[in-house]
Amino acid sequence: VEVNGRAWVFAGPGGWGKSYWARRWQDQGAMVLDEDRLVLRRLDGQVWAFGTPWHYEPRLCSPQGAPVERIFFLRQSEPDTMQEVRPAAAAAAFLLRSSRLPVYDPDETQAVLDVAGQAAAQARAFFLGRATDGTLLDRLAIL
Repeated sequence: VEVNGRAWVFAGPGGWGKSYWARRWQDQGAMVLDEDRLVLRRLDGQVWAFGTPWHYEPRLCSPQGAPVERIFFLRQSEPDTMQEVRPAAAAAAFLLRSSRLPVYDPDETQAVLDVAGQAAAQARAFFLGRATDGTLLDRLAIL
């Protein structure tokens, strides 16, 4: 989602809450870039997130983009919790949980690694537990 001109990325497997968070932020007036898949790319020295044409709900997508400011790694355990993650751990989590590595092409693999590392260094990252009430949304809103 885009919050005040910056992208907040919610990363996790299917069924873990990406669309839930997209809807909650859309209800707050934020623009949803995509509820399922994003493309990250370098632009003007920063990593930006862009919506894609591959989505489940057309009202939860946009071709717009914004610089990545926050990354939330969704967890099913530990409901209603939020824990900040160091950049190196965020880069590893991002790569392991959310990226498609083109292992057939070493140069492209390196490019994906570079973007993940830069995104983790640029953004604050958090592990985010499953939301069971509105308190997590309130906590995220004050970040």
